[in-house]
Amino acid sequence: AALPAMPAARVNSTSAPLTSAAPVNRKKKLREIIDELDHKTLLPTRSSDVKLTMDGDSVEAVSCGKRYVFPRMDVTLLDIPTTTAEEMSKIMAVRMVAEIEIPDNVSSLSIGLDEERGQTAWYTVVL
Repeated sequence: AALPAMPAARVNSTSAPLTSAAPVNRKKKLREIIDELDHKTLLPTRSSDVKLTMDGDSVEAVSCGKRYVFPRMDVTLLDIPTTTAEEMSKIMAVRMVAEIEIPDNVSSLSIGLDEERGQTAWYTVVL
């Protein structure tokens, strides 16, 4: 399933306002992460239910007695147990914290990923 156009991101600051460049950098980084995942088949490498095998230019996934083969270029392998909205929002939040400069006055960063309208999975990294 395709990811929404832009997951929601929240930043909690404790005192001074964020610099004007911070929202642009956050949005740009989030867009970069989304672009890496969007329109790809997302497969969890730590799943006990999905067995993955890579063979040249293809990835085979076996689950519940069914076998699926995907072109390698259409697959993103993720170091997670399941590809739920909760796990995906966690991946995005952790990467954002690791890859962007966060001002000292920011106490947390949260990413929300809609499963459907009104159902959002949030993950917060407390800084």
